[in-house]
Amino acid sequence: MTDPPSRAIAPALYAFTSGLGGSAQGFVAVTLGYVLAAHGISVAAIATLVGLRLLPETWRILFGPILDVSLNPRLWFLVSAVGAAICTLLLGLLPISVSHLGLFDLLALAQGAFANLCIVAQAASIAVTTVPEVRGGIAGWSQAGNLGGTGISGGLGLWLAVHMGVSAAAAMVALAMLACAWPMLLIRTPRPGAGLPFRAVGRGIVREVAAIATTGSGLLAMLAVILPMGLGSFLGLLPSVSSHWHASADLTALTTGALAGLVSVPGCLIGGYLCDRWPPRLVLAGAGLVCALGEYAMVLAPRTPEAFVGIALLNNGLLGMAWAAVAAVIFVSLGSHGGGTIGALLGSLCNVPVVLVTFLLGVSEAHYGVDGMMVIEASLGAVSALAYGLVDRWWTAYRSAPLRSVVRSMS
Repeated sequence: MTDPPSRAIAPALYAFTSGLGGSAQGFVAVTLGYVLAAHGISVAAIATLVGLRLLPETWRILFGPILDVSLNPRLWFLVSAVGAAICTLLLGLLPISVSHLGLFDLLALAQGAFANLCIVAQAASIAVTTVPEVRGGIAGWSQAGNLGGTGISGGLGLWLAVHMGVSAAAAMVALAMLACAWPMLLIRTPRPGAGLPFRAVGRGIVREVAAIATTGSGLLAMLAVILPMGLGSFLGLLPSVSSHWHASADLTALTTGALAGLVSVPGCLIGGYLCDRWPPRLVLAGAGLVCALGEYAMVLAPRTPEAFVGIALLNNGLLGMAWAAVAAVIFVSLGSHGGGTIGALLGSLCNVPVVLVTFLLGVSEAHYGVDGMMVIEASLGAVSALAYGLVDRWWTAYRSAPLRSVVRSMS
C-alpha cells in the first residue's frame, strides 16, 4: 500500500499555525506579566515564570525523534494545540497570589511543552511538503504569526484582564489558539518512512543529524542560532517594567500587545524576503546587530510614555526581522527525512540563549535596574553578531578547502 501524496498549504497560512504558539506566549509574558506585577509580584518571579514558559523550547530535540517515528505531523499538531489551550485556560482560573506561584510556573511549563510540540510538528510538515527555495517566505510568515500572535493576543488578553477579569482573557486566548490550528486540517503530511522498518527510519534520521553536526554549513547554522543575537528578551519583560516610562495599563497593553504584534509583521516579512535572496545566516547576524542598536536606543530614550511607545515598537519591528532569519536558518536545513528531529535540534539550540538571557535579565534588573538589564542584553547581541559575521566570512573564504584543511589552517 502506497502512502497518500503530501499536500502543502500556502506560505501565508503558516501565520495562523505559528500564531498558536505566539498567542500562548503572549498570554504568559504580556497578560500575566502585567497582571502579576500589578498584584505586587516581583520582576524576578515574573521573569522566572516567563523563562519556564520558554524552557521547553530547549527540549525540542526530545520531541523531534518521537514525532518522526510515530504519528503524522498533522495529528501531533492538533492534539498538542488542544493541550496548550487547556493550560492557558487553567492559568486564567488560578487565584493571583504568592502562594500560587508554583502552580503558575507548572502550568506555564506545560503550556510551553504543548506549544513546542506544535512547532516541531509544523517543522516536520514543512520538511515533507515544501522545497528549500520557498522556505524563506514561509519563515517570514511563520514568524509574523508567532510574534504577531504574541503581541495581539497578549495585548488583547491584557485589555480583557483589566476590564473583564483574567479568566475571561484566558478563555478568549484559548479559543483563539484553537482557531489558529485550522490550516492543519488542510495539509496532508504522511509520516516520512511510513511502512518502513523502524531501524531504517532511525538510520535516516541519524544520517540527517550527522549531516548537520559534521559539515561546515551545518555547524555554522548551529552556531548562528545558539548565539545570543537578535533575541529581544527584554521585550517580553516590558509589561512588568513599563512604569519606568510612566506608561499606563492601557498604553502598555496597546504598545506591548496589539501594536507590537502589528509592527512585527512587516519586520518578519522583510526578514523572510531578505532570506530568499541572501544567506539566512548573514541576514541573522545583520539583524542581530541592528536589534542591539535598537535596544541601546531604548536605554538612551527619555523616560516618557511617548518614547516608550516609539522605541518599543521600533524594537518589535527589528525583532521580527531577526526571528524570521532564525526560522529561515532552521527551515533551509531541513532534509527529506527527520524533519521533526532537525527542526527540533536547531529549535532547541536557538531557544537556549532566550531562556538563559531571560533569567539573566530578571537577576540583572534587581541589581542594575531596567537600564542595566537592557545594556547587558544589547551588548551580548552586538558582540555575538560581530563575532559571527567574522566567523562566517572566514568560512566563506575557505569553504572550497576540505574541512580538515580548514581546521589545520586555524592552528
